[in-house]
Amino acid sequence: MLSSVISALNQALVDLGLEPPIVWENVDPPKKESEWLAAYFLPASTVQSSLGDTGLDQTTGIYQIDVHTETGIGWGSLHALADQIQSGFRLGRCLEYQGQKVTVTGSSRTQGGSEGGWFKASISIQWLAYIARQ
Repeated sequence: MLSSVISALNQALVDLGLEPPIVWENVDPPKKESEWLAAYFLPASTVQSSLGDTGLDQTTGIYQIDVHTETGIGWGSLHALADQIQSGFRLGRCLEYQGQKVTVTGSSRTQGGSEGGWFKASISIQWLAYIARQ
């Protein structure tokens, strides 16, 4: 189920032990923090992986993590956090939540830029999961 995929990705981000607070989907960002992260689950496609009513479906998507730091202090803090996140979601890493496995298949990062009073870059973690049909 996709909820288990979301949980596996979210738990992997929490397990990195990063200091900035994480803002989850549908939660307001902090007002007084100097750094914070925002996590988004972006499913892509689901295709048949095996035959039959009880087979497996291959599902892919992107787990996007936006890194926000203060403006006017340079790029170092933002890219240091981004490095830690990408290292934690290294290619080939297999995440698991309640038996649902999720494999990291790719990673990319945007350049930093000003947005809404913050210096921000987005990290896209590509993932793949095989989900049992129900």
